[in-house]
Amino acid sequence: MRVLLLEDDDEAAERVVSTLNGQGIDGIDRFVRGEEALKAAAGQHYDVLILDRMVEGLDGLATLQRLRAMDVRTPALFLSNLVQARARVEGL
Repeated sequence: MRVLLLEDDDEAAERVVSTLNGQGIDGIDRFVRGEEALKAAAGQHYDVLILDRMVEGLDGLATLQRLRAMDVRTPALFLSNLVQARARVEGL
C-alpha cells in the first residue's frame, strides 16, 4: 500500500509513520509542503492521502481541492489541530 503523508511537524509525522509501519504499511512518502505533495499525487498512484490542514504554502485542503479538480480520486484523511466546527465541515 502506498501512502502520501503531508505533514510539516516532524514529531507528528514520525508518530504517523511508526503507526503505519506497525500495521505493515511501509510505502510512505512524506512531504512538508503542499506543492510537493500535489506534484507527487498528480504524477503517481497512492492508495491513500493523509493531509495536514495547516502546512506552509499550499495547505492540505487546497492540495486536495486541486487534486480533485485534476480528477484524482484517491481517498483522503485530514490531520488537524483545528477545533472549530467550520474547519471540520470544510474538510468533509
